[in-house]
This record gives sequence, structure tokens and C-alpha cells, in this order.
Amino acid sequence: MEFGAPERLYLLLLIPAYVLFYWYALRMKRAHVLRFANLSMLRRVAEGKPVYENYLPLALRLIAFALLVVALAEPVSVVKVKSTGSDIVLAIDVSESMSATDLKPSRIEAAKSSAIVFAAQIGGGDRVGVVSFAGAPHVVVPLTSDLDEVIDGIRGIGLGKEPGTALGDAIMSAVSMVSGSERRRVVVLLSDGVSNRGVSPGEAVEYAKKMGVRIFTVGIGTPSGIIPTTGSRAELDETTLRSIAAATGGEYRYARSEAELRDIYSEIARTISEQEVRKPLTTGFVAGALLLLLLEFSLAATKYRTLP
Repeated sequence: MEFGAPERLYLLLLIPAYVLFYWYALRMKRAHVLRFANLSMLRRVAEGKPVYENYLPLALRLIAFALLVVALAEPVSVVKVKSTGSDIVLAIDVSESMSATDLKPSRIEAAKSSAIVFAAQIGGGDRVGVVSFAGAPHVVVPLTSDLDEVIDGIRGIGLGKEPGTALGDAIMSAVSMVSGSERRRVVVLLSDGVSNRGVSPGEAVEYAKKMGVRIFTVGIGTPSGIIPTTGSRAELDETTLRSIAAATGGEYRYARSEAELRDIYSEIARTISEQEVRKPLTTGFVAGALLLLLLEFSLAATKYRTLP
């Protein structure tokens, strides 16, 4: 359960204060009763349950108040249900550093095989597109519901010819593919490097937010990963990948192996296929409070009626 106005729950702190006030009032009333000169009245007070010890009505009143406070806090139940109807773009880094072999048989082959697993796990009503990027983005597969086309496109991906990593351009390209859709729009971005070409990732993120696109980011590679052609290490900019995901309502994951990468893609596929259904609970809490107050009123008028 979640609350639309959780700060209103602080009103529950009034309950202990009311209990203390009630206890003090009972003491005053007891002292007053003991001053009665009428011995028969004293006998009636002493026998059985005293008329001023109305603990059950008090409990009902306090519970009713608590329920009303919870209702004021705008409670909602959040249930995750299976859902289809998303447009998803897989953006895969194919820069030179993806040829490193710290992920077997290489980063790019591990990324491709994991992306195929991802495509096979999404819902039947979803559409998938594929973008590869190095120094510039390229649309490999336009949005389609044809799983075979998607898998064939992923299998045909090779290392990019343009130097560098255009992370921002890749986001812009992927977002543009789904910008005209009325479905849920998602981009899954995988990279092992630092953006050093094209528009800044920050500018691309603003465009994604404007278009209502959620971006999941995946970083791969280990410190031991060496670029075969240069002998240098690829630097992974996790800070940027995290900020991209956080700014668009997505999530960031990091994979050190192909097995971890497959698990991450599977987890993202499950997350995308789930939709949160929010149901307001205010009416139920108000109804419960009114029922308890009605019960208290009934008891006060019968069993706990004040004696003349």
C-alpha cells in the first residue's frame, strides 16, 4: 500500500494525546463519583462494571479516528499485472572496445546473445526495434512484432566503423523510433564506454523525458578488458548510465559476465512486461471508520448508556 499524502499520517500522533486526556478525565470523574453521599448510588457504581469505564467505546473511537487519518493520507493498493503493448528499442554499443574478450567469447557476442534472449522473453503484443551505435547510430531493425526479424537483425550486428561512442545520438535515434507511439515506450541501452561523440547524453535524456520514454541502461566490462587493436582499457562511465536511467524512470545494471548480462536482460524483460495497477482505498477506510462510529454510538445508547 502506498499513500498520496503520507505527511497526513502524522495526525495519528493525536491518538496518544487523546488517550492521556481520556485517562485524566476518568480520574476526575472517579473522584467526583466517590464524593456521592447517596450510598445506593455508590453501591451501583461499585458493583459490576463502573459506568465510567467505557473502554470498548474508546477503543472503537480511536480505531475509527485512525482509519479516517489513513483515508486522508490517500491510500492506494499497487498491484503488478502482466501486460503487453510496449514499443521497445534495444540500443547496442558496437564501438571498438566491444571486441574485448573479458566477456566470452567477446563483449559484442555476449551482448548479442543476451539481446536475443531478451527478445524471446517479451510479450507477444510488444514491438521491438534495434539500434547499433559506435561513433554514430544505425537502425538495424525498425519497430516490428516479427521476432524472427529482430533475432536475425541482432545476429547480423558487427563492430561499428565510425570511431568513438555516440551515446547521446544513440538515445536520440532510439527515442525517435518510438516517439510517435501511443504505447508504453522503452529503450534498453547497453554500453561499455564513455560518450565522446555527438550530442551530450544530458541533452538526449531531456528529449527522452519530453517524449515519455523510459530508459534502462546496462554497463558491461571488467577492469581486465583490453581492446585488442590498441591494447588499451575501455573506461565504463557508470555515472552517466546511472543518471540516464534515474532521470527517465528506468534502472541501471552492471554485468561482469555473459551469465550476468543474460540475467539482467531477463530481469528487464520481466519488469517491462509488468504494469502497476493502482486502486484507491480511501472509500474502504472511510466506510470502516463510519461503521465503528455507528457501533460506538449504539453501545453508548445501550450497554454503556450513562446512568441518570
